[in-house]
Amino acid sequence: MRKETIQGLSEAIRLGSWHNDYMLHEAQAFLGCSADQVFRVYNEYVGKYFRNIIVTALDAFLEENKFKVIAQKSIGSNGFQTPKKEDVEIAPKVFKSCFTEGCFLLEKEKTRFILEFQNSYHTDGWWVTVFYKSTSEDLAKSFLRDLEAFAKIHNYLKKAKIDAGLSYIPHGEHTWDDIILPAKTKSELQVNVGGMIANIELYKKNKIDFKRGLILKGPPGTGKTLIGKILCNSVDCTFLWVTPRYLERSHHVKMICDMARELSPSILFLEDIDLYSEDRASSRNASLLGEL
Repeated sequence: MRKETIQGLSEAIRLGSWHNDYMLHEAQAFLGCSADQVFRVYNEYVGKYFRNIIVTALDAFLEENKFKVIAQKSIGSNGFQTPKKEDVEIAPKVFKSCFTEGCFLLEKEKTRFILEFQNSYHTDGWWVTVFYKSTSEDLAKSFLRDLEAFAKIHNYLKKAKIDAGLSYIPHGEHTWDDIILPAKTKSELQVNVGGMIANIELYKKNKIDFKRGLILKGPPGTGKTLIGKILCNSVDCTFLWVTPRYLERSHHVKMICDMARELSPSILFLEDIDLYSEDRASSRNASLLGEL
């Protein structure tokens, strides 16, 4: 009997699919053991953020930790096939071709693992799984922890100017000289955004909370979007530009806020917030408004 831990409906569906018959057969052959000695550990990530930082950092991680790639494969409905690759934008108009679905058959000092990337077609999830022989459990678990930690340290999105889909946004050369605002309004924006970001180390040193939330209110054409472009261009931090199409469900709010925390210091610019933050008494999507 295989030792499995089933966590949640998504994993239960995944365990019941045809995928595992092929995977178990490959694991037995590569690890050199019987089916009852094949185990696995996994992480499930929601959204593209962790997927992108992990796949872009993978080659460097394997090289630094001296893992040898014996083979690369992918499992399809007809057995093994070519792994799937995707061009990930790692800088404005600069792309890196990365494996996003498939198996890496790895070896280090005579210890073997199978690393698998797989999309979940039942959720917005992406799975990172390590298959291992029963005697290699500690190494398998540390592999997942170390891979995620390495990806965070070498995160290509730090201080990037991106939208919620992780595409770089053209922020131009906008400055405060490009907008006409009351002096008090402009000063409050500069102090509470740019000034706060510039003095974060001072806030940390004195244990002062440096979180801010500002609402820009006014009819169309008064400069709200332009203020976002100015902040995007002028403030030295990560900038996340979020439009309503990226916030369809409540878990999207959590996903974007978690990403902003990971990339902090960050400016999270929610454009047209009135479109998804209706009056709570008449909101058609109460869960989205509640999460926001």
